[in-house]
Amino acid sequence: MTNVSLSKTNFIFQNKLDLKELIKLLYLKDIKKLVKLFEYNVDSENINLFILEFSKLGGFLHMKIDEFLFKNLDYINNYVNNVLLIRFYQFSNNTITIGKLQKIDQEIINKNRNYLIVRRITGGKAVYHLPKKDLTFSVIGNTIIFRKINFNKENILNFIHQFFNKTVKDTLTSLNIKLYNKLDNLIIEGNNRKIDENLKKFDCFANPMSFELTYNNQKIVGSAIKIANNKFILQANIKLYLVNNSLANPDFINKFIEKFYINFYENLNNNFNLLYLNLRS
Repeated sequence: MTNVSLSKTNFIFQNKLDLKELIKLLYLKDIKKLVKLFEYNVDSENINLFILEFSKLGGFLHMKIDEFLFKNLDYINNYVNNVLLIRFYQFSNNTITIGKLQKIDQEIINKNRNYLIVRRITGGKAVYHLPKKDLTFSVIGNTIIFRKINFNKENILNFIHQFFNKTVKDTLTSLNIKLYNKLDNLIIEGNNRKIDENLKKFDCFANPMSFELTYNNQKIVGSAIKIANNKFILQANIKLYLVNNSLANPDFINKFIEKFYINFYENLNNNFNLLYLNLRS
């Protein structure tokens, strides 16, 4: 049975990776240094979580980094099994990321001239990213990790979505921010105006589903996922400023990230304990 490879006490701090170093080694295909980079706490039967350093970069570069890591996961898998890469980041410029297959017309471009528009590797609708106001994270890994704990055999895409939604919700709850799964007179991007139909079709946060997380009747978490060849990438955005403008500061973000990994560990560990009980029954 697969287990989480790290105890909670060292889970956050000892499997951190330097983002630039990882990208450089993958680009150069430097096997010796790559294996050395991954050698701490690697176990062929365990989940090997690697935490990439927090970064603030432009929207185009962030999307290229996520795409590069996703495409190179197969190469990493040649040397390390059951890999999960997680990184948190913020955008240094006003950016709209649009879904892989999302259509965009000139009217949308004209209305958003103050934003860089970049296409994501994942699907879904557009997400507005504002410097120093929200927080984004990506998760890249093998689907087998989540297929093993998907007891009800749900659609694996939905299962991964729900797992990370719960982790975000648990994290904010532990920081005294209570989220809900209901909608009522939704407000988007902090504006007290009704949403026109074009925006509903374009903006991920303008037309939420009933299961999505809200705060004060506003959707604050949006995520998109791509699955291919037994690997996945999830990209999620958290609108911290819709909870409180003061939250998007370095101290709160550091607390959130630390709590996120603890809650991630606990949720994953609880699921594997349930798996163990199911196997024994």
